Amino acid sequence: MTRKEKAGFGKGKSGPSGEAINPRLSEALQSRADASGLACAAAFAVAAETGVLPKTVGEAMDQLQIPIIKCQLGLFGYAPEKKIIKPADSVTASEEKGVQQALVNGRLPCATCWQLAAAFGKTRLEMASICERLAVKISPCQLGAF
Repeated sequence: MTRKEKAGFGKGKSGPSGEAINPRLSEALQSRADASGLACAAAFAVAAETGVLPKTVGEAMDQLQIPIIKCQLGLFGYAPEKKIIKPADSVTASEEKGVQQALVNGRLPCATCWQLAAAFGKTRLEMASICERLAVKISPCQLGAF
């Protein structure tokens, strides 16, 4: 979703397709959110519990005006710095090759970053740090934040 589209999003009770938010999803999100928003990990837990796609959860959060905080890759939602990601100290040749082979239009999708983290035995934050070291942008977000 573009910044322009987001400007009016969240003002009504329906999503971009005009459909109403699933009441079970809405309740789950609102019950877990606090004044600062809802953590990325909690949003994924809601997706699993309600049986909807993460993107649907992100759209519902937009509609309910619940900010996504504490990105599991460290890219946004942390106070006061906003992001906590730092470049990795080093990157192995196999890690670099794995990232480079997984790029889509010059970027690494968030879901693929998670998969690579598992494949290399890294945390998601460590994998994002590898991407930071390689100057690889991670996009798109599974929740639709970027």
